[in-house]
Amino acid sequence: MKISIRNISAILFVLSATILSAETGAFSLFGENKEKNANRSNVVAITVNGAKITEGQIVTIAKRREEETSKSNPDYNQARKVVIWELVFTEVVLHKGKEKHISVSDKEVKETISQMAGIPYEEFKKNSANYEGDFSGYQRTIKARIMYHKLLLKEYAGKLEPTEEQMKAYYNEHISEYRYQEPEKYRLKIIQCWFDEDTNNPYQTEALAKADAQEILRKLQKGEDFDVLNNAETKAHIQRILKKHGIGQSESDSEKDTNDTLLTKEWLRRYPFSPEFENAVLALKPGQISDIIQAGHCFCIVKFIERVDEGEAIVKSFDEVKEQIHKYVYNKLSEDAFYGYMRKIMAEADIKFANEQDKIEMSSPPN
Repeated sequence: MKISIRNISAILFVLSATILSAETGAFSLFGENKEKNANRSNVVAITVNGAKITEGQIVTIAKRREEETSKSNPDYNQARKVVIWELVFTEVVLHKGKEKHISVSDKEVKETISQMAGIPYEEFKKNSANYEGDFSGYQRTIKARIMYHKLLLKEYAGKLEPTEEQMKAYYNEHISEYRYQEPEKYRLKIIQCWFDEDTNNPYQTEALAKADAQEILRKLQKGEDFDVLNNAETKAHIQRILKKHGIGQSESDSEKDTNDTLLTKEWLRRYPFSPEFENAVLALKPGQISDIIQAGHCFCIVKFIERVDEGEAIVKSFDEVKEQIHKYVYNKLSEDAFYGYMRKIMAEADIKFANEQDKIEMSSPPN
């Protein structure tokens, strides 16, 4: 299976959004007010390959991030660590792009901002002006996001195609995921009389639905055929509901015969979302008919037909799941490439901290 540059581009671009996203970077980069902006420190806190990051940048964004993400349990120190990592990573990416002679145009930045914001660029910029902050800093973050995407493409294009050996290794390690066994099932026939909590609806009240179910059960106890009642009485009940909503019989499925229902034990617990239903069904023997079972907004009468034993365990072959495995392995290789290249360029960067307390592990984003 051949992977195109476009496919690689799409996957790596999605991955790059996990680090440089609009949600974490947009309004966090805008300041608080003019008075506070005027008092920001221009002291250099970090240099990254010669580029300067000031204390004012870090403090402003960290305070905003703290307010946005931890209102109930603010943690400025953690917010500061995250912001430091993001600002450093932005400068590392832009420096690496320049080193690799990769450019990002203003047009690309504006189009990306517009796409992420869901509104035209100029409108987004105008709205952002209310925050009296550094919009150019936000643009720089977006430029780094696009740049990292391009760096990944240049570094890994043509190198992420899974080999047969890699796919077979994945198959062998996860073979239990490809083992399938038909579970034990219960073949049932079910008559259902639904009702609505809206007691102002005379066609769907709980009382009418229960009365329908009681009349059906009475006929069954007198020996009438379950299948005939299953069709006739259920259709009549449905028609009363449809009439209220102005739906004709031709628009519904009420003309269709009701088939047997095969349910696993898991589905007995879910269908119709009542443990009483499961217990009542499992207490029946083949051929027996239950009493009325209320399950959620439904009164049910069940005829137990048979128990179907579980099937023989089957393991799907490698060839049967090869295409599925290819996607898993390819995505894993793409993810490894994304974070691996991040660690590589961060390790290569010349990063200097003015404050020892700001030194953090730079190989991956702080938790």
